[in-house]
Order: sequence, then C-alpha cells, then structure tokens
Amino acid sequence: MRQSNARALAVALVSLAVELPGSAAGGTPGGAGTRAVAATSAVSAQSPWRSCLVGFSPGRDARVDALRLSVACGPVTGLDRHAHATGIVDEAGPPVRLPFTAVRGDCFRVFAVADAPVDDLEAEVVGPKGVSVTLANQGRRWVVLGEEGPFCPAEPGDYEVRLSTHAGRGNVAAYLRRGARMRVKGSPYAARGSAGSGPSGGGDPY
Repeated sequence: MRQSNARALAVALVSLAVELPGSAAGGTPGGAGTRAVAATSAVSAQSPWRSCLVGFSPGRDARVDALRLSVACGPVTGLDRHAHATGIVDEAGPPVRLPFTAVRGDCFRVFAVADAPVDDLEAEVVGPKGVSVTLANQGRRWVVLGEEGPFCPAEPGDYEVRLSTHAGRGNVAAYLRRGARMRVKGSPYAARGSAGSGPSGGGDPY
C-alpha cells in the first residue's frame, strides 16, 4: 500500500513540476464589497473551473489527492502555485490554518482533501479584520473553495484559510492557487461585490 501511495505521489509531483505558469485574466471594473467577490457570473457550465473536477474521487492519501486536484485545476484556469498546508482535522479540535497574503487584483482557489473517516470538510477564509470572507462546505471529505470560479478578496492584506470538520478525524492537505491581477479593470471577476452591492462603473475594483 505504501509503495502504491508513493508511486501516486511521484506521478503527481512530476505533473506539478512540469506545469506551465497560467496567464492572468484581464477584465471590467467592479465595486468593493466587505466579502469576497463571487465569480460565478464569469463561469459557464462547460468551463474549466468545473470540468477539471469531473470524475475526481479521493483515494487513500490526502496529500496525493489534494495535489492531484491542484495540478488538474490550477494551470488550466490560469492559477499558479502559491501555498500549501497539512495537518489533522478533528471535529473536537481547532482548525488547520493556511495563512496567505493577497495583493491588489489577486484571485484564489483552495483545494483540500481529508483522509477517511472525515466526512464533512469545511474551508473558510478569514480576512485581515478577523471577519469571515467566504466559506465552502460541499458535504464530503474534499472541498474546493471557489468551486464555480475563483474567490477574489475585496481588499489586500493578510488572510487565512481555516480547515475544519463536523464529522470524524483525519489527515488533511490543502493547496492554495493564485491568479495575479485577475481582478482588474475590464475583468469579469471585478463585476460586482459578492452580495451584488457596490458600483459597477469604472475605476479601481478596490
């Protein structure tokens, strides 16, 4: 079993090593919101944001599975490697934390997988003021924060992904992908705030 996991990890690492950097999207102005910008309006049913997830099923090693998701969905959507974390999620314990810094125009996706018997993995992004920015829970032991498209913080600063579970205990691995300057003037990701508020005219999307 260890040899099988080692081979799977080696294949994923080779794929990660040879991937090409993604190109950033260019875009239309948008308004500031207190929460992350929802990019669903820029996503079609056949878009690579979702198609890269089709057929995915986690195996026996969270590290390998999270890396597989990151490699499958990162380059094809123009997102580069940015940060990763591993740890143990426990329904009775604290979250596993993945800190990152967002600069003006950044958009992100998080890919996380937990080992069985975890059955309900949740990912939350907390912003510079300690306020929840966005959250994803798809009722399974793997989660994609930004399943329909990237999430774009409404302001630059230090953020933190918090991974937790309401059911079980197990190893977890997470990869954060970044799209630099995706949320800029003319970008579909800067169209409006996540709650549909804010101006949609010209100017700085922040």
